[in-house]
Amino acid sequence: NIPFNDAEKGKHSVKICIDALGNIVTIKIVKSPSKSKDFKKKFLLRMFDYRFAVNKYAPCIECGEMEVIIDRNY
Repeated sequence: NIPFNDAEKGKHSVKICIDALGNIVTIKIVKSPSKSKDFKKKFLLRMFDYRFAVNKYAPCIECGEMEVIIDRNY
């Protein structure tokens, strides 16, 4: 679990690139309600643990944007 406070709740938008095996190659925060560098660092490290489904028909690297919602109510 990522510790967070009320200032870190909300939508965090990231630009993400994955390979055909579903591994994250690069990730960058595009928009975040948090101003904490420590939180952003922990958030990015945690995101690198995420795995997407393998797609043998995908290009070597595929990029896009993704939103992650952090809310204590879930």
